[in-house]
Amino acid sequence: MKITETIKLIKRIVSDPDKADEHDPLMVATTYAGQCEVVNERLKKCAALIQNNMIQQALDEAGYDPHLIDLSHQIGEVAAGWRNLCKAKGWTLPQELNMEALNEIMRSFSMESTIEPLLKQLRRANNQGHLGQCVAILREIAKKNPDNPDWKSNLAEFETAYLERIKEDIDRFRQDKDINGIARLIVEIKQPWSISTESIAVKELATFIEEQYLENLRQEEQETVSRIGISFQSGNVEALGNAITAYENLEKNRYFKPEPSLQIVYANALNWYKQQIKSLEIQKSYEDKIQEIKEKIARSSHNGIKSLWDEVNLYRLPIPEEIVPPVKILIRKEESAKKQRQIKKQMGYILILLFAMVCIGLAATFNYYRQIRNRLTVELESAVVAENLQQCNSVINDMAGRRIAFIETPIFSSSEIETHRAKATSLASLLEQKRAIFEMLINALEH
Repeated sequence: MKITETIKLIKRIVSDPDKADEHDPLMVATTYAGQCEVVNERLKKCAALIQNNMIQQALDEAGYDPHLIDLSHQIGEVAAGWRNLCKAKGWTLPQELNMEALNEIMRSFSMESTIEPLLKQLRRANNQGHLGQCVAILREIAKKNPDNPDWKSNLAEFETAYLERIKEDIDRFRQDKDINGIARLIVEIKQPWSISTESIAVKELATFIEEQYLENLRQEEQETVSRIGISFQSGNVEALGNAITAYENLEKNRYFKPEPSLQIVYANALNWYKQQIKSLEIQKSYEDKIQEIKEKIARSSHNGIKSLWDEVNLYRLPIPEEIVPPVKILIRKEESAKKQRQIKKQMGYILILLFAMVCIGLAATFNYYRQIRNRLTVELESAVVAENLQQCNSVINDMAGRRIAFIETPIFSSSEIETHRAKATSLASLLEQKRAIFEMLINALEH
């Protein structure tokens, strides 16, 4: 019976001890105790391999079916309950797991999982023949797992091969005068190697780079000045501009120290180039304006033609004769349109002035008639208060006869007149009542 099957049987016995006799518990206990001893032997063997820095062999041993860590976890799940039951029933007790060995194995597996991605990268780089990448990855692995001497051994082996490759590349780069390639190799050599790199003279390589760099700079200087001279003599503005740009880039280099004669050539070429560029810019601007004029002629558009024509004449360059007549016609149209706009503008000012005068007159008229209304209204109120019926009727008649000049519109509406006449009628009734009362008083006194 496999130990995993035994553990399943133990779980059933522990879950229902009353039915333990159905499973021959004595035999199960004896079998399980022997299987636990085998497990501890495997744990002990793996721990010994790890202590002897044979980590990979230990992991292989632990990975055999059943996997030692998984099996240990299963044993741990039933350990407490089974041991208590064995003690109570007097059955054979299993050995306790060697936890120290188990923890050591688990630490090794954990370390293995952290470097597994690096191992995949290492295999890929090795298959592609990238020695430098293999060395860099192995350095990282050895850094993560410093207790494993196998990685240090592998690193030393790859570094030895890589160092030979670097020596070959140095010879090739020196022949090709490839200072960038040598500079990259110097960076590699200055990395932390596990083997000695004294066989490569880094200072000598640095000196070679500096000398070759200066030589390349002088060669580039000569080529650039030669390009400037040829372009200047041939009058090739575009080529000269490119050569001048290259010279300006050289000037940014602190090692660039041209001879005075070269500086004179460059200065003369630069002055001529600036003049030509300015002439080309003027010519381009002139051509753009001529094209703009032609487009206006094609559209019969006279807007802005006069100012544009004046600008073209300032260039003092030959003007195409075929555009002169239509331009003059457009200029006359623009001047005529300008005069019309001025007249319209002046008429607009006059209309505004007239409108302002009308507004002022209307305001004055409105104020005048408002004063008349106020005055007559005050006179009527005074007459009513004074109970002067004659004066009241006179004011009302004056109100009814008032008209606004030119439009013959009454100042007081008919409803207002009717209201005022009603006041007068009420006043007349009141006065008549007073007169009757007064006569009655007089008659009463006489008798």
